[in-house]
Amino acid sequence: MRVWAWFSWLFGLVLLSGCRGEAISVTLLPTLTPRPTMTATATWTPVPPTSTPTPTATITSTPTATATAMAFAPRARTTATVPLPRLEPESLSGAGSGWQVASLTAIDGQATWALLAEPATEAWRLMIGDVDQPFQRDVTPPSTWRQTRRLPAWLPVDTQRMFLYLGGATVAVTQNRGQTWHVELLPMPPEAEGLMPDWGIWAKDASTGRVALLVSLEGGMQHDYAALFVREPSGVWHLAFSPYENPDSPLNLFASTGLAMYGRTLWVTKENGAAAGAVWVASHDLGRTWQSHVIQIEDTGDAPCPTSAPQLWNEAQGILVATCFDWTTAQPHAYLLRWVSGQVRWQPLPEGATNVRFWRVDQGYAWRAAGDAGITARLWLTDDGGLSWQERSLPPDADEVELAPNGVGFAWPALEPDGLGMYWVTRDGWRTYESRAVRLPEGR
Repeated sequence: MRVWAWFSWLFGLVLLSGCRGEAISVTLLPTLTPRPTMTATATWTPVPPTSTPTPTATITSTPTATATAMAFAPRARTTATVPLPRLEPESLSGAGSGWQVASLTAIDGQATWALLAEPATEAWRLMIGDVDQPFQRDVTPPSTWRQTRRLPAWLPVDTQRMFLYLGGATVAVTQNRGQTWHVELLPMPPEAEGLMPDWGIWAKDASTGRVALLVSLEGGMQHDYAALFVREPSGVWHLAFSPYENPDSPLNLFASTGLAMYGRTLWVTKENGAAAGAVWVASHDLGRTWQSHVIQIEDTGDAPCPTSAPQLWNEAQGILVATCFDWTTAQPHAYLLRWVSGQVRWQPLPEGATNVRFWRVDQGYAWRAAGDAGITARLWLTDDGGLSWQERSLPPDADEVELAPNGVGFAWPALEPDGLGMYWVTRDGWRTYESRAVRLPEGR
């Protein structure tokens, strides 16, 4: 959670007024002077390198009333193409013990995409492979395309297509598993030309082929100005939402933590360090207008509940996670919120779990990441929509977990300057697993 979240309780009453359907006033920040820019090279071709389950108790869901919502009228939109500034090429060191897993997924349960990082040098690599050897080939796009030293936000669409947000207005795209790459420029709002954003959140919609990218432009104590871009299957990008044209939109409230899309419906979850209850925002016109939703969860009092991990099954049904801080025990308690046609049901997640991913409406998994003070990682599976959970084995130091429906999965520890270059793999849904060292191909 960002630094301003620690002070957010001072400003909650001023900005949100309980966050129950009232319009939120956000001060428009001044436009900055643009920096000089240059144009990027369009294409590039990389050179290839020479235990036993333990069931838990059943948890019963509790319905609530319809969520509070308020709509905001759209304003006229404009688009602008922003030329691409360059960074000086960075020096990327070769393979070694410093490489750690930042993200790792098996799209079809076999073919893999992997994002590796070397925290000491701020270097990163995009790798492809399979479950047995996830890091067979380096398909990293040119470092001169990068607009930030930050790790890229990635969107592995399938085994062939990958999107990487490299900061600024730059998106790197491959449609042939990294054999070639090209740059696509986001139509940034004119007011953002002097800024250099470096953080974004992706979503994909399998029903239409669209992808969406929410880019944080500038933020403050209780607001986060973000632009929403939508890419059509034809490859054309649209500026779906500009915070400068819509300063009173609830999308500008708090920092965003997750994005989901189905059809013309989008959800954005929020950090929420001030308002009582769980807060997120939704759009039903592909991002032009947004409505705020607030859910009061019983037994949490007036605790603010940041939301995360949104997923949409259709335009009227989805899930998200609300994590409420218990002031009496100084511990977070997470709840799975299920939205069906405007009605919400919630149920507590297993003890300590704050992360959830579902493959289908009723099947998915939740986990608790390893932490300080001896907190070890734990994993649970459900096949009834979260009403009951079955615990599986998980490496105690795991921070992130990926699991495919066929039982193939990965886990890895958090990135640390002196972290271990290792990860874990399972083929039976985390009944058993094995540990492996991160090894890059020879010559990299």
